[in-house]
Amino acid sequence: MQEICILSIARRVKRKVNKLMNNTAGRNINFFFSLVLLSSVFFFYRVLLNKFAGLDLHFDEAQYWSWSKELEWGYFSKPPLIAWLINLSSKFCGEEEYCIRISSPLLHSLSAIFIAISSYLVK
Repeated sequence: MQEICILSIARRVKRKVNKLMNNTAGRNINFFFSLVLLSSVFFFYRVLLNKFAGLDLHFDEAQYWSWSKELEWGYFSKPPLIAWLINLSSKFCGEEEYCIRISSPLLHSLSAIFIAISSYLVK
């Protein structure tokens, strides 16, 4: 019984994805454009706020930044992804505080877009 329910949900999602790909409804384009625009506005707002607010690194952020200097497969209290992201952003952007914090607004924006698209497709 549960397999039938999962299959019907998968079919509905497939139909909606096909509808989006065929661009049969103009409102889909407006929805995605609005979603990306709104997410981008919040992303740049948070980056600028981080840059010009003048806040020092919090203890945890400084600890993660020190971890990113010597990458490992794991740390005492956290998995390694946060150190890897800080290391990557530091290589592209520099060692400033807003560069250390830039992965947070980026991941928040991407996850908001993913959640909105998922809820739009399943609805």
